[in-house]
Amino acid sequence: LAGAALAGDRLELGDHLRQRLIILDPAVQDAEVELRRRQDLLQVVMQNLRKTPALAILRLGQLGHDGLYYDECQSLFLARLPIHELILRSPALMQAPLYPLILKLVTQCCGGSEWVVRLPSLLAGLGSVLVCWLCGRRLLSQGAGLTAAFLMAINPMAIHYSHEARAYSLLMLGCV
Repeated sequence: LAGAALAGDRLELGDHLRQRLIILDPAVQDAEVELRRRQDLLQVVMQNLRKTPALAILRLGQLGHDGLYYDECQSLFLARLPIHELILRSPALMQAPLYPLILKLVTQCCGGSEWVVRLPSLLAGLGSVLVCWLCGRRLLSQGAGLTAAFLMAINPMAIHYSHEARAYSLLMLGCV
């Protein structure tokens, strides 16, 4: 074959013959285009994957710098109540009791600083990134999972909810 080179035990076609085959057979052309598209997509996803752990820093950045907002103070107030009273008062404050119970556990173990009070939201936000990756990988493909995780990691509202001592990021994790 003219234009073919012997490489080890296999015969490789030169680029000019590959181009002729693509021109002659539309099915081969479509397959080559699809392969290039997937390779390009995989390259973009892999570049973003390298950035995703660094994007967790976006959620850590302002975790303890601001004071607690009024809504966050409500969550902390509920968390400091005895458990039976917490469950009774939660509906009056329009809040489900799960988040204050988690917050109660965390503050009893680690203290009551702003950073610790916001820690459950941070962990739920990071968990939603992980769940996006797992669901995308299982339902579609590895690339889809990585893309979904990357998009969740840079989502401004998800980052904002990860900074608040409220149940929003826990709700987001449950929805994902």
